[in-house]
Amino acid sequence: MTAITIATLVTDKLPQTEYELLAKTEIDWLNVKARAIAMEKIAIYGVEQAESSISDQRILNFIADRAVIRLIDFAVDYYQRATRLRDTKLDATYQYYDLVENLSERRKELVDQTAAERPMIMDIVEDEVYGTSTKAKGAQIGISTITSGLATPDPWARARVR
Repeated sequence: MTAITIATLVTDKLPQTEYELLAKTEIDWLNVKARAIAMEKIAIYGVEQAESSISDQRILNFIADRAVIRLIDFAVDYYQRATRLRDTKLDATYQYYDLVENLSERRKELVDQTAAERPMIMDIVEDEVYGTSTKAKGAQIGISTITSGLATPDPWARARVR
């Protein structure tokens, strides 16, 4: 069985962009991609969590989607600069306007998608790290027995009477 890594998921989401940027010798694409993934792990876990310790595939996909958002920003910046440089030449043959627009649309879709998924992902992470999700803790708080041993079940009752 082949292990699917976050880096592989990122490549699957931006195959052509990655192919083109890997070919550019002035760009260290693999380092940029690794940094984007590390930053998203830190954003979710607070530390750069080892990928092997992330047990839920949904978290891996979420981290990949968030890393792709960062990488799209990088790619759009690169393609906009490349378009400006090529437009200044007499024999301009490459134009990246459509690519920049498509990447920008994809970024917006991913931002909306990850914003909707974030609460569920954070519950999974919290359960994975602490063994209790926010929803479970909320249910526990709702069944509080704090008043059972008090002389006055409602300590504020005396204040209202006065």
